[in-house]
Amino acid sequence: DIAVTPGVRALAAIAAGRAAARAALPQVRLADDGAIIIDASLEPGVYEALKKANNDRSTWDRTSRVHRVPPHLAAGLPALAEQAGLTVSDEARAAISAITSQQEQNRGGASALAADLVPVPGLADGLALKPQQYPVVRFALAHRRVLIGDDMGWGKTLSSLAAVAADGAYPAVVVCRPSLTLNWSAEIRRFFPGLVVYEASGTTPHPVPPGTDVIVIGSAALAARPRKTGTGGKQFGWAEELAKAGPRALIVDEGQDTKERTANRSQACEQLAAGVIARDGLVLDLTGTAILNRPRELCQQLAMLGHIGDFGGEKKFLWRYCLSETSGYGASYNGARDLIELHDRLRAWGIMIRRSDDAALGLPPCREHVLVVPSADLDPDVMKRYREAENDLLEFLARQAREAAEWLGKDPGSAAVEAAMRAAAAEHLVAINTLRQLAGQAKRGYVTGWVRSRVEAGEKVMVAAHHRPEVDAYAAEFGGLKLQGGQTVAEKEKAKAAFQRKPAAETPVISVA
Repeated sequence: DIAVTPGVRALAAIAAGRAAARAALPQVRLADDGAIIIDASLEPGVYEALKKANNDRSTWDRTSRVHRVPPHLAAGLPALAEQAGLTVSDEARAAISAITSQQEQNRGGASALAADLVPVPGLADGLALKPQQYPVVRFALAHRRVLIGDDMGWGKTLSSLAAVAADGAYPAVVVCRPSLTLNWSAEIRRFFPGLVVYEASGTTPHPVPPGTDVIVIGSAALAARPRKTGTGGKQFGWAEELAKAGPRALIVDEGQDTKERTANRSQACEQLAAGVIARDGLVLDLTGTAILNRPRELCQQLAMLGHIGDFGGEKKFLWRYCLSETSGYGASYNGARDLIELHDRLRAWGIMIRRSDDAALGLPPCREHVLVVPSADLDPDVMKRYREAENDLLEFLARQAREAAEWLGKDPGSAAVEAAMRAAAAEHLVAINTLRQLAGQAKRGYVTGWVRSRVEAGEKVMVAAHHRPEVDAYAAEFGGLKLQGGQTVAEKEKAKAAFQRKPAAETPVISVA
């Protein structure tokens, strides 16, 4: 026998009492921090299902020796508990029910076409939000850090500014493409004429004037001239300077531009957003194309919004939704999987609102009418040059194919010769572009007549052309308005404003490259 002191016997009795009390508790219960605790040994199948629901991470907490499930991942627990024969406390069941109900509301709000009105202080007299814009305002106010993914035409600009106004979240910062800074400033002043707008520019930061309500800055300026920190990261001068103003809202226009983790503009926006999030401010990512090519492009946007942790962090997000293959060289995250789950979580967790049905806006369906230019209406002198250039190109290609076949010792129709011709595609495109230029010139007279007929009918017309000479020609014919490379931002904004706001009788046509 081993001698046991009375003190040890007392401790053993206490431990046994605690074990008995713990065993009497429901196996699924609510923790003080809102997490759901599962205090039971789980079968392998149940454990794997729980791990999958938890972003492929084990739910086991070694310290407290229980499974812990974050609240936003608890919606499927009742069914899992029933499958495993686990008892569930009334408090846990009520909490899970409330979470499930909230997530259903979030899903509805993420695609709502109308919502109760929200007061928008400072909105210009005579202006009002459209019904479809109120859901954005309510969603932003409720969830604070939101990807506004509506398609073009839904009014993301005014919706985001209205959310800031409704929240009183000033000062606010708008980050946009450099070519759009003047446009954003003009829109803010038009929608909210009482706000003081400051356009931050240049690569050298300087203090924001006192009393500024909205700072508009181009992404190039924000990301300019970073300096390395002691931890190997980067610090951006404008991000630091803007942080001193204590912004309570951040709007990132064309948020897909921040998709690359290593890009300076992505890191600068994330740093600026971190301070806003710390103040429980609004961070609004405006993009109708959050994913241009693959799901990994969403990862950095979620980091900027402070939501990547909801998915278990960057690595877990990439592994779960972007993994394409693994090899001895590591994992590739250019794939796409579990996208239905990803889309549902973005909506259910209050991260994204997206609507895309043009019919909901009351817009007529887009109609495309192919305008065929009769051969007789093509400029004969230009077409003569076109045919000569076309024959020259065909002779050049045939000669190049013969030379490649002779050099390779292959038949001209062989795959090897075809590959050699493809390798010279860039050279071929230059010659083909000459034909395109001549084709544009040949159609100019007919198109000019057609545009003139629409103008005489009282319509406004935008003429899109590929080459500058065509843009210049149409602009010279119809009042001089044009948008093309080489113009300053101010020149472009002036032309756009004239075309959009003046009557058709004054500015009926704008030419665009």
